[in-house]
Amino acid sequence: MSSDDLMSADDVTWSTADPTRPGVVGLLILRVWMEDEDESSLRVRLVGRGDIERDVAETTAAATVDAAVSLTRAWLERFPPLVASAVPDPAPPPDRRGLNR
Repeated sequence: MSSDDLMSADDVTWSTADPTRPGVVGLLILRVWMEDEDESSLRVRLVGRGDIERDVAETTAAATVDAAVSLTRAWLERFPPLVASAVPDPAPPPDRRGLNR
């Protein structure tokens, strides 16, 4: 990653969404701490919600920066999630009663 890939908060447009068109809003929280003073004691807990309107959370953990980055990337690549209410139900099977008379 180069410095060209990084943006400060001042460079980001936080919302360009049209408030009249609801969209999916996700949330990923990373809680990071060290259990000891050495480098191998890094702990990262990731709690993600693909859609804050739904009561479904996913929790994972990592013990290295690379693992935390990999989990974060995987979460971002799955976003936005398929929302059950937005996915049409498959067509019901045809009514076969009376077809085999």
